[in-house]
Amino acid sequence: MAYSKPYRLISILMLVAVFILSSPLVSIAGEELAVKLKSKVQLNQETQNKLIGASRELITKNFSADFARGIGSRAETNVLRQTAKGYVAETIVLNLLKNTYTAEMSRLEFSLEAGKTKLLNIKRNYRPSFAETMKAVAADAKLQNEKQKLNIFKAGKVPDDPRQFKTDALIKEAEAAEAREAHHSWWNARGLANTGASGVPSAVAMTNNIHAVMYHRFGGYAAKRIGAASTEAEITDFLKNDTYLLAWNNIGHGVTSTSGSPCYGLVQWGGTMWYNEIAAISPPRGLYHSVSLTNSCNSFKNPLNAAIWSRGPRTYIGGNINLPIGRSETAAYHFWYRTLLLKWPMATALNKAQQDLGFPMGTFGLRGWGGAF
Repeated sequence: MAYSKPYRLISILMLVAVFILSSPLVSIAGEELAVKLKSKVQLNQETQNKLIGASRELITKNFSADFARGIGSRAETNVLRQTAKGYVAETIVLNLLKNTYTAEMSRLEFSLEAGKTKLLNIKRNYRPSFAETMKAVAADAKLQNEKQKLNIFKAGKVPDDPRQFKTDALIKEAEAAEAREAHHSWWNARGLANTGASGVPSAVAMTNNIHAVMYHRFGGYAAKRIGAASTEAEITDFLKNDTYLLAWNNIGHGVTSTSGSPCYGLVQWGGTMWYNEIAAISPPRGLYHSVSLTNSCNSFKNPLNAAIWSRGPRTYIGGNINLPIGRSETAAYHFWYRTLLLKWPMATALNKAQQDLGFPMGTFGLRGWGGAF
């Protein structure tokens, strides 16, 4: 039987509608909301799927309006206890905002008993308590001396203005060099530039620029991780095992709030580096005696600040405010350019970087050594 074109079009549209209505639960951005599940109680796959499904349903019902202000979301569900009829769990929900590197944190507590889901508690702008101080890693004079020997200036003459530095050829050269290497993730990189925010053009652009600066300074010994390559496990691997690491720059959302609350972690691709996990990195061969900058909202505030500092970096720099997307990353690039290639004292380079981008002094905080790199 032959159909007319209008009839075929209507049939196609009806099929599309049926497909959409039968699709899995989706987030506001149109992608299935990824929910990580953690449990100290052993669970079979069916129970895991039910808990994840219950969590997704509650998140969508309670946070769809919030997600409209963001560019993405993350969720982690943790089983708190087993009951006679099922389980009680919590879900930590992160909403990654569009205009600043702020990941708002909320908490849901719910029960899944006898096949029924019940919301027990909901807290927006969740701020869990934390210890102000954390146990510091033991001093390692041998590792410190080895890193000092690696800190050799190899870069030639460069422009005084970072905006005049030609990065395109360096970026291509660095990418080709890293692609040729057959190495473990961290190999012998002296610099690491990473961002999990591959959907933010300025984060990607400045990560490329910062990596080019590191590559130029360290004679090719620099690593870059962007998007799906910048996972919690991958970056933690660098901070734990790369005994050559001298400089680290992270661009991405910090787990905090728009009101300037504490910062609890750094969002990576598909997961979060929580402050307590950073404080537990042992031994922190990469982070120890490094210069580390996190371009994230409120990342200079505790508990994240205390966690990173407890791992023994030489210098730590982080955001003191809700850093805007589009400008703050360039300030980080200017800092590294003047620090690594012009050999300015780090405190001076940071002040000038803030001035360049129209930020007041103190937008970024510096802890530790502020002299020459």
